[in-house]
Amino acid sequence: MKSERAGATNAVFPPTCWTEVLSLRSENSIDSRNIALAGLCKTYWFPLYSFARHRGKSSHDAEDAVQSFFLAIGNADYFSKADHDKGKLRTFLLTGFTRHLKDLAVHATALKRGGGMPIISLDANQAEEWLNIDQKSEHHSPDLEFERDWARSTIRAAIDLLAEQAGSSEKAALRFQVLSRFLNPETCRDFTHRQAAEELGISEAACEKAIQRLRQNFRHAVREQVASTLEDPNDETIMEEMIQLQKTLAQQ
Repeated sequence: MKSERAGATNAVFPPTCWTEVLSLRSENSIDSRNIALAGLCKTYWFPLYSFARHRGKSSHDAEDAVQSFFLAIGNADYFSKADHDKGKLRTFLLTGFTRHLKDLAVHATALKRGGGMPIISLDANQAEEWLNIDQKSEHHSPDLEFERDWARSTIRAAIDLLAEQAGSSEKAALRFQVLSRFLNPETCRDFTHRQAAEELGISEAACEKAIQRLRQNFRHAVREQVASTLEDPNDETIMEEMIQLQKTLAQQ
């Protein structure tokens, strides 16, 4: 039987975020560039929003800052400075966002949210809920909190992907809602396989197999999300990022 790692070696990964950066550098159509930028926004808006909040910005000011930042970087000139050999994409974006916050403070002129040209819908209410759930430590720097929020966003994106793949029917949604509790040690602490089986109307053995499959799919989904942030996703680079993600999540 081939190992999971061996199978992953030959996987064909989707276009990465660095690929999208290269797309923004090129002379593609405005529509193509907006699609590429939207992909970056989807992955990084919450970590950047959280970073701004951790720096003392109000929820509205943080939302303004993120929206105006993505508007500002939506051109080829900005991303002409991006070089994957000089660091990670999230580091490049965080450095630029930190400068952007300083510019906003100096000029005291934040653009209105979206600037009349919304690129992405920022759900500030959802973001505030996440911030309340993800307790911040007074001992952590904003940069470390950014890394932690990137890791959590990666996990959430993987779960969202699995939810989409599960199907939209009421039965499929219920099945995923019940089984996905076993992806998080906190949400299944007092929830047994037998209880899940009873809620779904299946045998306990069938429930255990379904949970095992979901956990395996979850690992693959996280791996895919991590790979999407790398210019050259391969076993070695993905493993390095997976280890970094686990270390970041483990920090208290």
